[in-house]
Amino acid sequence: MNQSKQTTEDKILNFFVATIKLVEPLGRNIKTFLIFNFIAACLIAVFLLLFAKPYFDSKLIIYPEASSARPNLSGISSLASMVGVSLESGTSINIYSDILKSETLFEEIIYSKYQTESFPDSVNLIEYYEVEADEEGNEQFRKRKQFLAVYELLSEELVTANMDRISQILVVNIRMPEAKLSSEVAVGIARSLDKYLREKRKTNASEQTSYLSKRLVDIGDSLQIVEDKLKSFLERNKLYENSPELQLTYVRLRRNVEVYQTVYIELTKQYELSKLTEIKDTPILNIRELPEQPVEKSGPRRTLFFLIVMTLSSIISSIYFIYVKYQLPVFVKKLKNSLLSRRQA
Repeated sequence: MNQSKQTTEDKILNFFVATIKLVEPLGRNIKTFLIFNFIAACLIAVFLLLFAKPYFDSKLIIYPEASSARPNLSGISSLASMVGVSLESGTSINIYSDILKSETLFEEIIYSKYQTESFPDSVNLIEYYEVEADEEGNEQFRKRKQFLAVYELLSEELVTANMDRISQILVVNIRMPEAKLSSEVAVGIARSLDKYLREKRKTNASEQTSYLSKRLVDIGDSLQIVEDKLKSFLERNKLYENSPELQLTYVRLRRNVEVYQTVYIELTKQYELSKLTEIKDTPILNIRELPEQPVEKSGPRRTLFFLIVMTLSSIISSIYFIYVKYQLPVFVKKLKNSLLSRRQA
């Protein structure tokens, strides 16, 4: 048992001895090690202060459109689809993220004026990001290139949308260098998106109204024809109850009248609903609340970034002083001696 205890102690002692030998080169160059990491710390600090600009995030949380807000056109939707007209009135939240990438939506956002900390006067986003005009082409072409530069910056980097597939909640994040600008752009996006959807609703309602108007005329004419046939039959056959054949004819004529009456009444209801939708100008977006100006910056996390980089710098410099500068040459020397001894043998 004493021998086993002695063996364990020897292993621990050997481990500490090997560790000391391993880090001994670092101890001999501790001054160089500290100077190197001090310089690295200074460079990182300068980079974080001068180039890592703060940014602020504002969030739009959009809930699915309430089903009660959608007009019920299911009674004739299949009939309309046969002639190539869609009567689906609600805009699914699934396409909101696609609409958020459209130039139409961002045009009003980009050209709107904003009061910022960086400029004394109100500026649009092209002026804020100081996008220079191209010298080539005419004025319209240069303005188009400026617009596209800011549009790509917004749609690809600064405005992101993520949707929860289960709850169907869409979260739109807007990132800007200034807190007030971030909230104002977020509110502008909400209003532009709602305006786009309202215009789309009106356009769809106009198409529906046009389709229903034509169908009402056609169905009204057909209803009058079958009513006239029934009237003519009753005038010519006042005692049709006494004849089974005449009774069957009466039932068929009566059924035609009832079918056309039902379709005509349904079309009239939907026509009135469509007319109401066409003039309705109520908001569509179901937003929890418009974002307020953020009070704290969202990033960058300078302290965390500094600690991570300094940790990596310390590890890399330690590996350099322990292995590359001392252990590796010793290993190479031993390898050469071994090869020479083999050749001499």
